[in-house]
Amino acid sequence: MIKIFTGRLLLPVESKPLAEGALAVEDGKILEVGHSQKITKKFSGAENVDIGNVAILPGLVNPHVHLELTLHGPRKGVSRIPFPFWLLGMVVGTRIRRKNHFVNSLQNGIEQVKSSGTTAVGHIATFLRDPSEFFMLAGIRAVVFLEAIGLDPAQSDKIAKKIKGEIDDFDAKSDMVKPGISPHAPYSVSRELFRKLAGISKKQKIFTTVHLAESADEIKLFESNRGAFKKVFYPLLGLRKFAPKPGKMTPVEYLKDAGILDSHISAVHCVQINDSDIAILRNAKTPVVLCPRSNYYLNVGTAPLKKLLDEGINVSLGTDGLVSNVSLSLWDEARFVKRMNPWISSEQLLRMMTVNAARSVGLSKIGALAPDMCADFIAVNLTGFDGTQDIYDFLIANTEKKKIQGVWVGGIRVDNSPPRIF
Repeated sequence: MIKIFTGRLLLPVESKPLAEGALAVEDGKILEVGHSQKITKKFSGAENVDIGNVAILPGLVNPHVHLELTLHGPRKGVSRIPFPFWLLGMVVGTRIRRKNHFVNSLQNGIEQVKSSGTTAVGHIATFLRDPSEFFMLAGIRAVVFLEAIGLDPAQSDKIAKKIKGEIDDFDAKSDMVKPGISPHAPYSVSRELFRKLAGISKKQKIFTTVHLAESADEIKLFESNRGAFKKVFYPLLGLRKFAPKPGKMTPVEYLKDAGILDSHISAVHCVQINDSDIAILRNAKTPVVLCPRSNYYLNVGTAPLKKLLDEGINVSLGTDGLVSNVSLSLWDEARFVKRMNPWISSEQLLRMMTVNAARSVGLSKIGALAPDMCADFIAVNLTGFDGTQDIYDFLIANTEKKKIQGVWVGGIRVDNSPPRIF
């Protein structure tokens, strides 16, 4: 049956805001977008759902989040230790946990992102390798990026075979959840393993994501084979002999040299990059996912946002996990970016949380409201909006959990929390 959803304002994202706009939805897809009178007249037998004094806009897409680490936060302050030391602490802290901890953490994280208006995520799966049931139960979409870590070249075949098997066995009960691959970072994955995983990705036609150029210590390692990774991280983990030794390369150049970068791999963080690196990412059409608050709390620097946008790179916003952030709300992330970069438009920020983010993880049918797109949308209460303000500025400045009046995925309302699974 066709349903028509109407509200005070409709923000399709890829076209202009529409007063008294409406969505005609059938079988989870958008049939038509337009003025409510036109849509209701055309689909006269449809069920009408008037949401009221709200802005209807695409559900947000968080392209990089570690939901399994939700109960390891929220972050309480800015780190005072080098990034490799923080990473060591996280490795040790997660190794002592049992499966039930990660299940609870994942479910808690899913509830947090959904309640803030996020309808799809790019989730890094480290411990729970097929969490499909949890996303399906919550009613939100996910690209589950299966994390791969391995510096020993001799183990690359074994690890790649395991990843391939996990993809083949991935729960295919619903198109709501898709697999992806996440070779962790240049400092934790061998060149051989990168290449094998890239081959699997291309053959399976799935997307990949990688942590890239996140800290100054990563730069030191690749440019001069020095720093805390070399002196502390690898020795303490028994990996000294497997440490990468590229020399006089940036991490971006390293991945280019390995033939990894293309439009199907998202580069996450990109804090410590130079103009040459940006040109490489642009030429490879590699999307970039920024996690500004995570970078701030881990004290690793600030990504060159304006340069990335000026070069036409597809830039989106992610939250990372609560182990390095204070919330999983993309609205909070956008407000932080706006404070740090007053020049950026709120409209651009909304694109970075919707259509840009969706494209960065291969979800081409969400992120905007248009015919043939999935009917994934949210309703944000407009109390306090008098019609004279810029609607994008109003939404970025004011939207928080209590303002989210409804969340729909595939035309089905999903914002009532489901029973928890233990």
